[in-house]
Amino acid sequence: MNKSLLTPKVESLCVLLFLVPIFFCFINVEQLGVHSLTYFQFLLFPLLIFIMGYKASFLFFSTFIIVLIFNFLLESCSNLVELLFESFKFALYFSVPIVVALKVKVDLFYNYTVKLMKWSLTIVAISFLLRSLLGFSVFINHGYLQDRYHALFTEPSAMAIPLSVLIYDAFKSKNYKWIVFSLFAMFLIKSLIVFSVFLITVSFFLMVRFFGFRAVSFATLFIIFLSTSFITVESISFIEGYNERLYSGLVSILTLGENGYNPRMITTMSVINMLLDKGQLVLGFGFGVGECHTQYLEWKYDSNILMYFLFSSGLIGLFLYLSIILTAFVMINVKSKYVFSKEFALFIISFFGVLINGAQGMLFISFHIAAIIFIYKKTIFKRFEND
Repeated sequence: MNKSLLTPKVESLCVLLFLVPIFFCFINVEQLGVHSLTYFQFLLFPLLIFIMGYKASFLFFSTFIIVLIFNFLLESCSNLVELLFESFKFALYFSVPIVVALKVKVDLFYNYTVKLMKWSLTIVAISFLLRSLLGFSVFINHGYLQDRYHALFTEPSAMAIPLSVLIYDAFKSKNYKWIVFSLFAMFLIKSLIVFSVFLITVSFFLMVRFFGFRAVSFATLFIIFLSTSFITVESISFIEGYNERLYSGLVSILTLGENGYNPRMITTMSVINMLLDKGQLVLGFGFGVGECHTQYLEWKYDSNILMYFLFSSGLIGLFLYLSIILTAFVMINVKSKYVFSKEFALFIISFFGVLINGAQGMLFISFHIAAIIFIYKKTIFKRFEND
């Protein structure tokens, strides 16, 4: 794909066409009874493919045919129209971020992500003022009996990835105004997922800064091992007095969904049990499968990216995804100069984000795919170009 074919204005347009469906996904005005998804991606993503040219079209149609055949061989309950539409959706969500990341500069993608998140936080502030001064409820989620602000995202937790990118950028550029504003907005958003992604990514970046990427990677694996081996429900009982919701979620994780309450953990166990019961653990049920498979799942199958690939493509698809991620981590470690690059920030934040959250489903998986391609373009692809 020849980058020179894109002028700066067209390049900016392509980034906006990709990001707008993510940042302007849901309109929620309680007083007017408006609760509607925008579905901008089904208008703007095909337009992107058209702008990108015949190679982008070839990638899209090739992906569509492959996924359609895969779904047709596995699917047992959807009709042909559903199979065609679901295969079309996956091909769109998969091919568009690849061509965008290959043809646009990461600086442009990163900067527009930050700018659009600033606009989103401005919307959160306006919503807060309207609620406080006039009692007008716009872009507010009332889950857990609280006012939880989400701008034009589908729910508060959907802001986790772009908000963490904004905070990362604010810290790196020493923009203390946006650091304070972002932390205040986090209080209004009231999402444990948003706070968790922020805490995990900030901790990760700080540890990499002081101890190096390799040491932190091994330490992270060791902490995960200790956590899964020695932490019990009794050992975290003190958390209940501080935050009952957090405690209930952790209990659900530790008991594999049998106790406590965590919709994502419940869905995870439902997915695994369904795959085992139906003998589909190796290949999964197909991408975008029918309601006959997902109607019993509280969060369907996008509780996180691991469950998405496991449910859709089984252990084979999950293995391929993890191999791609592991390769990216290895290349970052080998090329230590890339640590703290914009590619690294987008990759790490989006990885942790989709790892623990499935809000807005394939839109943020597409964002994550773009971040992976940026890392590959910076490391592996660049190496081939040099050779």
